Amino acid sequence: MRVALFTPVLAILSVLAHRGSSVDTFGFLVLLAVIALLGLITLVLVIVAFHSLWTYGKRGGRRATWALILTAIVLAPFVYAATLWFTAPLQADLSTDLIDPPVFRSELAEYGDSAASIVAGELRDGYPAITGRQYEAPLEIVLDAVLTQGELFGWRVVDRSGRIGADDELLVEFMHHTTLLAFPIETVVRITDEGDTSYLDIRSNMPDLIHDLGTNARIITEFLREIDLTLVGQVGG
Repeated sequence: MRVALFTPVLAILSVLAHRGSSVDTFGFLVLLAVIALLGLITLVLVIVAFHSLWTYGKRGGRRATWALILTAIVLAPFVYAATLWFTAPLQADLSTDLIDPPVFRSELAEYGDSAASIVAGELRDGYPAITGRQYEAPLEIVLDAVLTQGELFGWRVVDRSGRIGADDELLVEFMHHTTLLAFPIETVVRITDEGDTSYLDIRSNMPDLIHDLGTNARIITEFLREIDLTLVGQVGG
């Protein structure tokens, strides 16, 4: 019972520590592994306890039941995550443009003019249905919609490049975190001037993970849906 009580407390403290930046992402992942292991150990102990109750009629059924409930609460998120691990595409970096993806300033600083081609070589086509958007609206209108929606989502602008009237492309980089576990997410939006229309591409990356469990796909889908609603009637082909 003590292990069953300790494990959820450790889980809560670990989440709070990660959200408060007291623990980095790697350390948090290690803590999650420890929590999962403790949960499995507790489950085995609970099964043994119920077997003893059933076989020998020992006391402690109420404590064993509470231990089982606490263990189920702890292990449920891991079961859900494991399901997503095997059902969602194995990737943590998703772009609507796989040929010439938007790149972050840090990648430009590291790879220079080859950044887009290098990133494109590492991207996976796990979500072919998620594509960019063409809007029958000028750059400034689309940019305003992007900045407004980013603010509504609680995203923080960390970099911008390109000037309206001087450049054909505008780039906006955002930093934000997942809602509960606070995993960091980098998102870059590129708006391209096509004359009478503007084309929007978006890329979302969880740099510390190898599998986003579908998080980036949900982020991009929701963001594009809101931009479409904002620019209703101006979506091109």
